Amino acid sequence: MVSFASGPASSVAVGVEASTVSAVSDAAGNFVLANVPAADVVLTFTAPGVAAALPLGTVSTSDRIHVNVTLSGSAATLDSQEHMGTSNVVDADGTIENLHVTTRTFVLSGVTVNVAADAVIRRGSQPVDLASLSNGDRVHVHGTKNGSAIDASEVIAQVNTPAPPNPDVTLKGVVASLTGTCPALSMSVGGGLVKTGSATVFNAKACAQLENGDTVYAIGPKQSDGSVLASKIYYVAPTPPPAPTPTPAPNPDVTLKGDIAGLTGTCPALSMTVGGAAVKTNAATVFNAKTCAELKNGDTVYAIGPKQSDGSVLASKIYYVAPTPPPAPAPTPNPDVTLKGDIAGLTGTCPALSMTVGGAAVKTSSATVFNVKTCAELKNGDTVYAIGPKQSDGAVLASKIYYVTPPSPSPIPVYVSGIVDGRTGTCPSL
Repeated sequence: MVSFASGPASSVAVGVEASTVSAVSDAAGNFVLANVPAADVVLTFTAPGVAAALPLGTVSTSDRIHVNVTLSGSAATLDSQEHMGTSNVVDADGTIENLHVTTRTFVLSGVTVNVAADAVIRRGSQPVDLASLSNGDRVHVHGTKNGSAIDASEVIAQVNTPAPPNPDVTLKGVVASLTGTCPALSMSVGGGLVKTGSATVFNAKACAQLENGDTVYAIGPKQSDGSVLASKIYYVAPTPPPAPTPTPAPNPDVTLKGDIAGLTGTCPALSMTVGGAAVKTNAATVFNAKTCAELKNGDTVYAIGPKQSDGSVLASKIYYVAPTPPPAPAPTPNPDVTLKGDIAGLTGTCPALSMTVGGAAVKTSSATVFNVKTCAELKNGDTVYAIGPKQSDGAVLASKIYYVTPPSPSPIPVYVSGIVDGRTGTCPSL
């Protein structure tokens, strides 16, 4: 049932968003929506001066729901709700009236609720007894339908607060006159003034992303100045345009690789063969690594494009493949030579000496290793080994100089003749 503050709302068009299901309220504000699709249902209300929406949550195919809604411009307030599913299971929300603790009954939106002795009763999360409830308490009832009454197995009352907040209203419309700095924004939504704060939750679009022209749901309590302080802002993405009629798929690309031959034509319109297959280019062909004008017979390329009715490939891309360079030859150092002989013609200052060894020119440097004799001790006439590579001038650049120690001379026998005199000692030591 729909109502205005002044009484029942007649001739209101009630629909289900994103479906064709709709009805018009009668003189008492009653309406019936049949064949509602199973989904998260959002009711829409349209009448002169009214354009409002109300999310109901998930509805199954066999569910029956009774709602009481108060309308005001673009705001729809849910006063009470009775939601009955399969097996007469029912969930109802509303305000307690005519509470009788002795008979364990109360009235919820005109429906008698029988509270079983073993029913779960809570205020918020705190267990309470039926006597703790009062007329005017807003409750959620879960149970089963018994004729026109409800047999409740669970009653959950809202927690009483000294100043209960105004009930949430839901506005849907296009954002306009957006001002302020996040999180404190001010805007109109469907003609209603909406404000946000640090507690506002933004969905699908962040606070900073909202802009004039966006379609949103704004949900929150009405304030004393008539504005809605939104606890939630849901951005509604625009409906995408219908998918275009599919066009026949073009011929699939083929890829050829090979050397160019038979190149003719003027850029960008060339004809050639690649790997023996006919290839053509045009103004849409993209050339890679080499420009169109640089291509020549013998170049290796990839040609990619669709095959044409004449059997040729109309290349959308031509990739030039640079030839692989030959490997660099491994350097071959000059082999070492070994000289042996006497030093002659020694000149220079250590470590840079020049000399001949066995008649061949030899040079030393800071890299030369000297053995037995140091560089400074070498002299003409010394016998040495000189080892190193031969240079372009014919000299050997010695990496090693080995000094050869001369052998000790053999003793020379001496013969003495004469008369023995002054003989002492004992044989054989005389």
